Amino acid sequence: MRERLQDYVYGDPGARRLGDRLSLLIAFAWYLISSLFHLHGPLIQSVAILIFSQLLMTLQYCLRRDATQQRSPESQNPFTPRRTMLLPVVRFATIALIAIFGGPAMEAALINDRLRRLSSNPNVKGMGTAAHLISAATSERILLSVAPIERIVARRLLLEDVLHAVLNRVNREAESRNLPTPVFGMLVWATKGNQGSIDFFGIAPQSAHVRPGLVPPDMVAFAVPIGKDHLPTLPGVGYVRIKGDEARIDIHLDRLHCKNVIFSDCNLIYSGGAIQLENTGFYNCTVRFAPSLNCQLLAEHILADPSVTLSIA
Repeated sequence: MRERLQDYVYGDPGARRLGDRLSLLIAFAWYLISSLFHLHGPLIQSVAILIFSQLLMTLQYCLRRDATQQRSPESQNPFTPRRTMLLPVVRFATIALIAIFGGPAMEAALINDRLRRLSSNPNVKGMGTAAHLISAATSERILLSVAPIERIVARRLLLEDVLHAVLNRVNREAESRNLPTPVFGMLVWATKGNQGSIDFFGIAPQSAHVRPGLVPPDMVAFAVPIGKDHLPTLPGVGYVRIKGDEARIDIHLDRLHCKNVIFSDCNLIYSGGAIQLENTGFYNCTVRFAPSLNCQLLAEHILADPSVTLSIA
């Protein structure tokens, strides 16, 4: 074995060149496949496959019998270990390679492709299928490509059911408390000048008592940074709709706590940080996610229900 290894490294340049070329070809082919299917970390995987292929080529050469061994009586012995060891080693190496690199990567590629096809013809059933696919990937800690998720979520936010889902849930809660319905809402026109952190309560200074259409403090709509010292303590409106319109303001969802709020015509940006959403909707918005399992979790909830309730620490 040692002599064969020395011969491969120092004495047989033809075999070594063949091994190098085959290893480079395998690694380059994997890099092309990874780039085509937008897999995560194609360069690192290709380098690892290159090293692994080189080891396989070296092992195959060391286990191969030379001409002298082929003519010797020992080569006729069925218990000669070299030839019998080769096939199991190659099989094990192939299985290990697929398990380490191919399994999750190919599964992610298939889910990404399915999401792209679902986004081309959006409907409520297709959105449910997409939510299930993203949920399965997230539970297996498989990181998907951002582009197909952003595309199908943006398609979902074009459906008008989100405009009614938040309000209907607020009215149902008001009815369960024997409060007058429909509850009051508030429309806020956002402009380019107020693209900073959101800090908003749906209350007015004169709202000292619950009047018809207003709701008690624990139902008041708000959008504030997580960890704010106080929440609504006065009666106010049951829902708020924040419209970006032509301004298309940026809404950074990281560390945002919302309740009974609808964001429409905004650019949603989420990097996977802490977030608390209670009966929150998004309509006609664009989305920008970071490669993160938390982003996939938020996308799953948006696709599954137009009224999102989610808490991520």
